[in-house]
Amino acid sequence: MVDSVIQMQYGDFKSNGVYPINNLLSHNALRLTSRRFLVEIVEATLVMIGFLVQQMLRRMYSDNNAGLNNHAGLQAEVIRKLISRAAPTSFGKQHDFSSLLRVENDKELQQHFRQAVPLFTYEQMHNQWWKRLHEGETDVCWPGKISYMALSSGTSQAASKFIPLSADGIDSVRRAGKQLAGALAKLPEANKFLGGRMLSINGSTTLQQFPHFQAGDFSGIMMNQSPDWYRKRIVPEKSIHAGKHWQEKLEYIVANAPRWKVSILSGFPVWMVPLLETIIEKYKLETIHDIWPRVRIFMHGGMSIEPYQQRIDACFGHPVMQLESYVASEGYLAHMLLPNRPGMQLLSDGGCFFEFIPFDSANFDETGEMLTTAKTCTIADVEANKPYALVLSNNSGAWRYLIGDVVTFVEGYEATLKWSGRTTQFINLTGEHVSIANLEAAFTAVFNTRQQGAMEFAVLPDTSTDPFVHRWLIATDNPIPDAAVMLDDAMCKLNDDYTSLRKSDLIGKPEIYWMEPAMFVKLMALLGKTDGQHKYPRVIAASRLPKEILSKLLEGEPLGL
Repeated sequence: MVDSVIQMQYGDFKSNGVYPINNLLSHNALRLTSRRFLVEIVEATLVMIGFLVQQMLRRMYSDNNAGLNNHAGLQAEVIRKLISRAAPTSFGKQHDFSSLLRVENDKELQQHFRQAVPLFTYEQMHNQWWKRLHEGETDVCWPGKISYMALSSGTSQAASKFIPLSADGIDSVRRAGKQLAGALAKLPEANKFLGGRMLSINGSTTLQQFPHFQAGDFSGIMMNQSPDWYRKRIVPEKSIHAGKHWQEKLEYIVANAPRWKVSILSGFPVWMVPLLETIIEKYKLETIHDIWPRVRIFMHGGMSIEPYQQRIDACFGHPVMQLESYVASEGYLAHMLLPNRPGMQLLSDGGCFFEFIPFDSANFDETGEMLTTAKTCTIADVEANKPYALVLSNNSGAWRYLIGDVVTFVEGYEATLKWSGRTTQFINLTGEHVSIANLEAAFTAVFNTRQQGAMEFAVLPDTSTDPFVHRWLIATDNPIPDAAVMLDDAMCKLNDDYTSLRKSDLIGKPEIYWMEPAMFVKLMALLGKTDGQHKYPRVIAASRLPKEILSKLLEGEPLGL
């Protein structure tokens, strides 16, 4: 099997039983008896390239992680710089930023800032301020002209949100990338994987042209801004990344996989895992290491990896280091600098000032909407193992902006967090307060430990029954009869409110709608969630589904997509 893959990668080198390389040597100096010799030459070359890349990264980015221990101090510097830069803007003038700058004490400055500037949702920020950017107005919320808008992605309910991305914001993302590059160069055996290519699955690099700015996927914008040396290490090539048709991209990657010497994987697990499985199946491999033996790093983010962990492990023939990053349309927020360490370190000096709202009934209503009385705290006051809604002000003109994400801080690690879900992506039909983290943990406990081949899932809260129920939509080729009971048991162990409501029959036993994986993908396509920039939603509101599809799901009928 390995020999056949080697042939796909390096071709048939023999000609009349003699390798062409012999023509470059004396007639009797060397007779090759195996392709292995050429493979060893290629391997040695890649190690040498990796060593050179490693040394370059160490020289260029060796000091980019310095000073990241005093997070509260760094955040104090960031907010003061943001206020100073934005003081001459329309937003800064209306909120009297010049007066704020006269406050010398850092804590008092932050307190006055919270008093002067209200919390904003996207709709409020856009309607009051950002919409003026569409008319070409400058110096609105950040100095100068905004040339790019990042279109929202992931699990947000809106079809398209336009998030400003300034030149300063782009520079901050680049700086975060340098930190990560420096961290990669310090990893064990970095020379062995830095010489290969990175398989990157991201949004399209083709941007929409508007009268006063360009708009597109955040990852696509940043790919266009990447240095040449970085883009040359990426596969597939630029023309494929520019494409808009996601299925065509995947087919191209599968077809060309044998040509590339991949050593780093980068992308959402929801897309990377099925891609690896497809390559393994197409070329009849045991693991992805049969075709890409140098893969050592999997960089991922934006969603929990736990539901995919068993399938990821099955794709690899030897251990692969996993590095998580937290990148949103608003910027590069956090990343993991040491592999397999719990959580990601907040980028406290990355051009964003962070605030955190305890995600509880004191600050949010039963639908996940922020209350007008919501209160924030800073990085100096957060508590471990407690969910917070993330609020940020940044150097692209977002001010005290609720981005919609929920994070939890890791105990024992300063300013280290995990992405926990979305403020509107949870279930609260009768007071159960079920989070995405609860759903993913229950799914993982039931399916991944039993190797039942469950592929994906989403939950449809159903209020058409009495009592209300959680209707699980599960994509798998191997349904199991008692899965609903096991999911119910798992949820009771994870969530006390759910347990109480189940015992009181105020919420019904979970129900499962089984579907083939291909049908699940079609359902996600219907919701506009099938490309490299999007993640599958874990909770699907009934209002987002066409009536005929919703009816079939509730009645257990085939979707017919």
